[in-house]
Amino acid sequence: MKEQKAWNKLSRKAWVVLICLLVCVASMVLQNLLLTSGGRVRMEKITTQSEIGYTLSGTLFIPKSASTENPLPAVVMTHGSWRSREVMSSYSMELARRGYVVFSFDQYGHGESGNTPLTGYDMRHAFQFVCTLPYVDTNRIAATGHSSAGRSINRAFTMNAEAGGPQFAAIIPVDFEPDYKDEDGNWFNKFGNVDYGVVASRFDDWFFSVKGEDGTWLNAPKDYIYTENARSFLNFGGDPAELEGEPEYGKVYTREIDGKPTAHVVYQSNEIHPWSVLSPESCGYVIDFLNMVMPAENPLPSSNQNGMLKEIISLIGMVAMIVFTVELALLLVRREPIFQELLAEETAVPATAPADIAGKLWFWGGMLICGLFAYVSLFPVMRPIYNHPPEELPFVLPQGQTLCIGVWSLVCGLFSAFIMFLSYRLYGKKHGMNLRDNGVVMSPGKWGRTILLALTVVFAAMLLLFAADYFCGANFGFWVVTFKTFRAEKVFWMIFALPLFLCYYIPSSISVNCFNYNLVGKKEWVNLLLNAIGGVLILLCFEALQYGTFVATGIPFWSKTSLERQIGSWLLGVVVILFVTPFIARKLYKETKNPYLGGIVNALLVTIMSVAFCAQYY
Repeated sequence: MKEQKAWNKLSRKAWVVLICLLVCVASMVLQNLLLTSGGRVRMEKITTQSEIGYTLSGTLFIPKSASTENPLPAVVMTHGSWRSREVMSSYSMELARRGYVVFSFDQYGHGESGNTPLTGYDMRHAFQFVCTLPYVDTNRIAATGHSSAGRSINRAFTMNAEAGGPQFAAIIPVDFEPDYKDEDGNWFNKFGNVDYGVVASRFDDWFFSVKGEDGTWLNAPKDYIYTENARSFLNFGGDPAELEGEPEYGKVYTREIDGKPTAHVVYQSNEIHPWSVLSPESCGYVIDFLNMVMPAENPLPSSNQNGMLKEIISLIGMVAMIVFTVELALLLVRREPIFQELLAEETAVPATAPADIAGKLWFWGGMLICGLFAYVSLFPVMRPIYNHPPEELPFVLPQGQTLCIGVWSLVCGLFSAFIMFLSYRLYGKKHGMNLRDNGVVMSPGKWGRTILLALTVVFAAMLLLFAADYFCGANFGFWVVTFKTFRAEKVFWMIFALPLFLCYYIPSSISVNCFNYNLVGKKEWVNLLLNAIGGVLILLCFEALQYGTFVATGIPFWSKTSLERQIGSWLLGVVVILFVTPFIARKLYKETKNPYLGGIVNALLVTIMSVAFCAQYY
């Protein structure tokens, strides 16, 4: 009977692994169908080298109707800081299905492009590359992108103007302001007769506010249209006081410049800065603007979008890939002799809740103090790293964001381990807690097998990810939590980033599984949910304070410094990750009584996600 139950469990896990594989395949295939508009658009990965010797990597979206006899308008597109071209996939597919050739590329220092912070040269390089394509109408090439992409666009425009020759026909950055003044502080029309649109988020963390010398915001982003900067832009570089009437969002201002009717417009989207990469509203404004000033052959209404559907399908693929990773580990533990030593004799259950006040204080108090420590250590830990010159970052991990979050994880993880040590020494040991029975103390043989198993299943998950990219041009993720492929070079950086995250996720797994008292009777999932919420509660309060204040007053709670403006968007993904990882750790622990397996798997996944997706500099 016992053997039959074991066989049934093995069969069920094999089926779950197979189903997850099929879901991942379905996700990548469906994403490809959407990205290619059902085969009407061709996708090509491109790697090219600039005239100054730097490698630029991107993806071309080419409508099937494009040819030398039928050259199409084109859009050069890029992402914002710390990200890569995958975040702009909704924009790429929507423009391509309307008849634009789209080149979405990784900026220098990001993704798979060369490691240098030469902002602007990458956009100029991408523009020059698109000009060489025989199926592109070089008189109709537009530029768009999110956030700091606007800085690259503006600098590329200046370089194009200085060099002479082809120039952008239209520009529409999302969440970035155009230039208004020359070096002497005089208003001027920098962009001549180029059609220029701006998509401005109502709650933009970074742009559309005039800032005082101490960083204080002098206006809310929602009121950007009334600033001198915006009024001058709508007045085509003229004196803002001379703009006729009250400025309006969405109103197209036109003027004939050098014999050409030229349009300027500012759209306002009702969202925060990081959401714009996924927003149907912001993408719709880009579509509307390009349809107006540089129409393509298939002018679908901007309300007709599949970008969010594509992202949801990608999210389903990510969930399936994570479940595949966990279930494959448990399948191998039951099936492969080398890993069978890791299988627990019986399913682990949470320890009984302490009945006395002292035990409850250690549990709830420990959770509270760890959360408060995460909050108070956030800026002191990250600020020195963030303010460090990017070119002076260590060559073993030249990623400022990964270092900021990684070192913060290290500090928080060590503090959590210290609190658990005190809890055990001062309470748990006296009340029967046995570290060997609950897996905290483990034999050397189990350590080796644990590490090998974690590496094996995460490697298998990465094979799925690379297959999705290679065969379908897809990835797995949603918004700020995304798995993407990476160059071999980044494996070296992952090796040095991994210890930082191990020092957080191993203590986290031990906390959830070995110091996890059953506080709500037999409802273990409620108990686990409480632990997961406890791990992110302080960060949720941080985000609520930041963005709640933003909505209420028009200005975020933390806003004066560069790090303060950016930290809110950074933590959005961290909140999701910290909430999900305890469930992964618990699932693996229940059948192995091994808290390290879940901790290592979580650390590997987070390390790969972080290093693959962040900017890097030499």
